[in-house]
Amino acid sequence: MKALKITIVAILSLIVMLGIFSGCEKKNDDTIKIGAILPLTGRLSVIGEGEKYGLQMAIDSLKIKFPERKFELIIEDFASDTKNAVTIANKLIDIDKVFAIITSTTAAAEAVTPIIDKKKIIHFVISPDIEILDKSIYNFRIYYNFKTEAKVFNDYVDKNNIKSIAFLAVRYSSIEKEIEENIVPVLAAQTSIVSKEYFDISENDFKNYLIKINNKNPELIFLAPQVNQVELLANTIKELKLLPSNERNYVCSFTFNWRSVEFINSLEGFYIISPLFQIVEPSNPYFKNFKNKFNIIPNFDMMFAYDNLMILGNILSNSTTKYDIFKKSFNDLGEYYGASGKINFVGNNDTDVEIILTKIVNKKQTRVE
Repeated sequence: MKALKITIVAILSLIVMLGIFSGCEKKNDDTIKIGAILPLTGRLSVIGEGEKYGLQMAIDSLKIKFPERKFELIIEDFASDTKNAVTIANKLIDIDKVFAIITSTTAAAEAVTPIIDKKKIIHFVISPDIEILDKSIYNFRIYYNFKTEAKVFNDYVDKNNIKSIAFLAVRYSSIEKEIEENIVPVLAAQTSIVSKEYFDISENDFKNYLIKINNKNPELIFLAPQVNQVELLANTIKELKLLPSNERNYVCSFTFNWRSVEFINSLEGFYIISPLFQIVEPSNPYFKNFKNKFNIIPNFDMMFAYDNLMILGNILSNSTTKYDIFKKSFNDLGEYYGASGKINFVGNNDTDVEIILTKIVNKKQTRVE
């Protein structure tokens, strides 16, 4: 009887030990599971579809680069509804047991951040809003940022002595914040803000907005629709014949960079704030690879999604999943040359990329010095 008790105690002890060790840091021989929360359907599907291509190409590249490791990419659709993103994040962490998560769009990243913070999971946010990093130490950002865009715009207005500006923008937290906190306060002393028109993310009729703004006769109109509204807005400007002229310029926000090169080059005379890589495509080797694999020309979102997963995969493959080690590995990268161009690691889990002003001249996107 005594021997039986000892055996039972030993078995229970072994079970406890196995339970403890199963919750420890993941071993090098484990499959590296990475989850991605993207808007593959709904009004933001144009963003998610492009990012999906970039992530799929990246996971293939990681498997080639690290043949001794096993990678698994689990892509989930939050259908452009942030409530779904929360449910998906819980599934990826609790059921799929992912090492890390990549979340697209600011709103979805903000929604899942409390879960990320509670469960201490590495989280790459594809968001231009750098304040997302303040919401959790587990958030990391490899992307464009709104403050840099605002500076490029403000410098253009100052350099060209623009006296009157109108804003036509989607009512979306990050874009409104850029205008209200990083543009208007800087320019208010020197420039007249003649109109600020905000519209809903589902809006598809821009005629009244444009007519109202046109009656104010501004020298410059800053356009910042959501990605799904870019073509509708640009085509309405053409229909109303309110095109760029010597008396009026249009400067377009980063949301235009999701559109195809062919569409962007049709916007003759428009200015576009752009990541540097956008106009140096012939020298970018990733363009050919994307074209061969998916029969499409990659754009802004595809390239950054690719770089997010490549950098995440590189760090996970070469270090442990412990937060402190991961964070140091990330912030110590310094510079990284990827599909989207040169990425500078600036500390605090953040990066910066070169943002420039371009103009469409003779159906070609040309840098404005």
